[in-house]
Amino acid sequence: MIGGERLNIRALRGAVAERFKTQSAFAKALGWSDNKVSRLMTGKHSPDMEEISKITRVLDLSKERYIDIFYLPITSTNGDKR
Repeated sequence: MIGGERLNIRALRGAVAERFKTQSAFAKALGWSDNKVSRLMTGKHSPDMEEISKITRVLDLSKERYIDIFYLPITSTNGDKR
């Protein structure tokens, strides 16, 4: 599972706004409740791999955009990126 801290919410919001304009339209396209999408967009829900796959398809993400949204660098406690 991808942790909420590993999700680039700003990039996800941008992709949703470009493609759907509203979170409600995005939720409908995913077949999810507005509440679930709201939790995702505020970092309160961490998507599992199946959900990530569905988000990727619905948003028609390029490889670069996918990496930007779902793969943030891990920073160690001393600030080094791993």
